[in-house]
Amino acid sequence: MLSCVDSTVAVPDVDVSNPKGTPEIEPMYLQKLWSMASDVSLQEEERNALRAKYFDQCTKWRTLQARLITAITNLGVSEFWASMCQALREHGLCGDCGSRATVKNVVCFCLGNLGDHAPLYQLSVLILILERLGVHHEKCFVFDPCHSPKEIDVLKHLGFTVLDGSDDARIRVRQMTLFYMPHGDFGLTNNLIAANFDSLHLIAVLGNNLAWVCNPEDKDTTSAAERMDRTMSRAPFVQKVLAAVKETHLQDTFASKVRSQLPRLAPRISNAFANSVCDSLDCTLSTFPPQVPWAHISRALEPAHRESAL
Repeated sequence: MLSCVDSTVAVPDVDVSNPKGTPEIEPMYLQKLWSMASDVSLQEEERNALRAKYFDQCTKWRTLQARLITAITNLGVSEFWASMCQALREHGLCGDCGSRATVKNVVCFCLGNLGDHAPLYQLSVLILILERLGVHHEKCFVFDPCHSPKEIDVLKHLGFTVLDGSDDARIRVRQMTLFYMPHGDFGLTNNLIAANFDSLHLIAVLGNNLAWVCNPEDKDTTSAAERMDRTMSRAPFVQKVLAAVKETHLQDTFASKVRSQLPRLAPRISNAFANSVCDSLDCTLSTFPPQVPWAHISRALEPAHRESAL
């Protein structure tokens, strides 16, 4: 069972004029590696090898820091982020619209390897969303089976709560929760809807378009009537609620702007990098009304499973 405890984050004062006055706290894997390299019981050759490994890993960590900071600052002033903020307001998730409870928790599944381009920018979006919604990082629960021990240490270093598993997204929520699933497959989304079938107004899903979740041939322009008319679906619980869902599709205008600016800024190399930047931030924000017109629908299709509570 997942449990959350209300808490606040204390931000220490930093003297920028004396950056070396207090040593920077590093992710746990670096702290352990440095501790090993400082072990006087080891031979000097062994300590030197461990120090070399430490400095190599430290360089990679600082590179990740720089890339993440750059992504956050660039995204934070982009048209894409402005559209995201507008969508969050229109869906009543910012706590300033009065139409929906303030988001208390955020759950992120399927983020991907942090060293890759797309997951790094998706992590940046997640951090910006937490700031916009006023959700502390320890109230953001993250899990991806592909994360290495080092990546888990990095996520914990950033303040996130890393889960031991996802329960295949069968998580029943008790308060308003945003699920960010940038690479979530249809099965996870279907499980999430099934687990919260009686309280869908307490969840928001930022991930794949729900019509696509039900049928990969559907597009964003597919009408609700056309969606509901389907007799077969790979995500039957999602299929049942399509008529009531409110969706806002967010196109990755950030990547398209990068692609459009490159030929102007560096025309001699633009062709060599034409396909390097893909639309990795495309997503759809989906929410449900507090009234549940589908509550009378049988849940007979739901398989027996253990649900976690959040």
